[in-house]
Amino acid sequence: MVILGYWGVENPRGWRPGTPPPGHGVRGLGGILWAVCGIAGFTGGHDRRALSAMTRALRHRGPDGEGFDSWSVSGPEVVHFGHRRLAVIDLEGGGQPMRTAEGGHGIAFNGEIYNFSTLRGRLESEGCRFRTRSDTEVLLYALARWSEGALSVLDGMFAFAFFDRSRSRLMLAVDRFGQKPLFWSLLPDRRLVFGSELNALRHHPGFGGRVAPLSLCRMLAFNQTPGSETIWRGASRLEAGSALLARLDAEGRVEDHYVARYWKPEEALGRVEVVSDRELLDVLDESVVDHLVADVPVGVLLSGGIDSTTVAALASRHGPIHTISMGSEEEDYDESSVARRTAERLGTTHHELRMTSASALATLDAVMRHLDEPLADAGCLPAWELFRQTRGMVKVAIGGDGGDELLEGYPTYLALEMSRWLPGRPLGSLSRLAELLPVSEGYYPLGFQVRRFLAGLKTKPCFRLSAYIGGCGPSLLGEVLRRDVLEEAGLDPKAPDFEDRLYEPACPLGERDLLSRLPPERLAVYSHVKSFLTDGVLRKVDRMSMAHGLEVRAPMLGSRFAEMCLALPARRKRWGAKGKRPLREWLNAASLSHVTRRGKRGFAIPVSRWLRDPLRPLGDELFLSAATPLKEWCRMGPVGELWRRHVDRRGDGRKELWALLTLGVWALHHLNGNGASPEREHE
Repeated sequence: MVILGYWGVENPRGWRPGTPPPGHGVRGLGGILWAVCGIAGFTGGHDRRALSAMTRALRHRGPDGEGFDSWSVSGPEVVHFGHRRLAVIDLEGGGQPMRTAEGGHGIAFNGEIYNFSTLRGRLESEGCRFRTRSDTEVLLYALARWSEGALSVLDGMFAFAFFDRSRSRLMLAVDRFGQKPLFWSLLPDRRLVFGSELNALRHHPGFGGRVAPLSLCRMLAFNQTPGSETIWRGASRLEAGSALLARLDAEGRVEDHYVARYWKPEEALGRVEVVSDRELLDVLDESVVDHLVADVPVGVLLSGGIDSTTVAALASRHGPIHTISMGSEEEDYDESSVARRTAERLGTTHHELRMTSASALATLDAVMRHLDEPLADAGCLPAWELFRQTRGMVKVAIGGDGGDELLEGYPTYLALEMSRWLPGRPLGSLSRLAELLPVSEGYYPLGFQVRRFLAGLKTKPCFRLSAYIGGCGPSLLGEVLRRDVLEEAGLDPKAPDFEDRLYEPACPLGERDLLSRLPPERLAVYSHVKSFLTDGVLRKVDRMSMAHGLEVRAPMLGSRFAEMCLALPARRKRWGAKGKRPLREWLNAASLSHVTRRGKRGFAIPVSRWLRDPLRPLGDELFLSAATPLKEWCRMGPVGELWRRHVDRRGDGRKELWALLTLGVWALHHLNGNGASPEREHE
């Protein structure tokens, strides 16, 4: 569901979606540029065709234009940036890459810095003079003045490449939650390549492109490659809250480099902050205001849930808004009536769309072709359709991402709490009893939840959330993966450390000392933020929205609000079995209790039924056919039995099968049959 509006105009009542509103422009903020886009580049000798191909591979992220620039260290130009632009503010100006006035520093930037005006004032007091009103230029001079020290004061979502010629140093960085992605690879000849998506790296002639076995195993376990890992050998993801710093020689080769984390959620979780609910909502309101600024129509993604309703209600206090809801023909998954009632309460102009099973399934191939690595979140299908239709009306949308993780809104918080009361492995009789519960359809039925809960009890507490929400568990992976694949990945299902090796990214060894000092309820927040929000939800939102050139913002991940929520005691977040207590109480006071009375619903599809019905032919092809690409990594006998049990209703393998299906369809589109990416011609 979407609420559409426009920020800071005199008379938006006559605005039609998709057209500039009356009074086009943001009062008092003219000339600001939000640099939503895609970036790419490399070090070493200049290859114009490669830079052009890498940048054009990101044109869906920035359909409004492109730019290129290069810098030297002490001779020929050996640092090269490419930029694709989605124009949101300062529609006529603000081209990138951007240089400082003297040309010694340069940046290619993707995202928004919400506190740029404060930083601008601070820099001006230190003698900086600006040529534009863009947040890009403020970020550029902040980095030129304060180097990596600037990262700790940024409030925004961003990924950027910054070059400091005087120090021969390249910096790559992403925001605290990894809302904007950035990938990099150090090639065998010590040149470095980077890009907003892995597809950009694959257009560089020096990048190899073969599947990494350990990352593939973990993708099936986590539903996505976790942490810094990617599906391709030699390519890494810059983790949330991290920066890569590389010193270059005169030919652009990397002499030394390191990755440092400048922000860690576990450190915020280690504090206790005493704030009132009123202060919390005031800070969120300020964040909503910051996220609404744009020179184009702005939408608010609205479901029937608490987070997006809170964001929409706060936005409506600052000006009239238009609403569009997207409903589903699947009754268990349809929230359009709740959105309609919310729109009536908020006094918005409401528009209602429908999504059918046929339209959602029709997007499957498009989604898998677009994904640069497999992402086994079935919500990608409705998200693709939602963002596609939304982009026909707006370039920017805001939503409620982050609220469930920061304020303990998911049912998995209750499951983790209950798991602390129960013994782990000696639950055989209870597990056998759970197997007698019927296999049912619907939105995560009781039998499915109980079986998942009991299976998760067999894992260590620090890995338990990954077992609850992931795809294939350790025992299943030991059965379905080929022995040579497991050996190449360094995994032995019979070894006592198999689970630790598989799930290690969920609780990295280097962080376990700090995490061990957190109370169990705060460790649960850490797990949700790291394994579900950063690695899953935000990755899905970025890929599916930017596939259509739509920028999606998350006010609940504003730095101050997020820090306050992380430091808030658990008793302030929970209300019995229900989370998000401060938001619930505010919505009740705002006459929106019809939202707080509902159970939790995600933006999802009926995976279990669709696998048995409309996706049955595809499943037969992937899980039973001798021509399946899955045979490259899987033992097809156990995979076929898992599939037949689901189809015959002898089991519910929705999560496991969707992970395997995602890998199979992704491989059909991205591999040449032997685990390698197909050769790509430079454009």
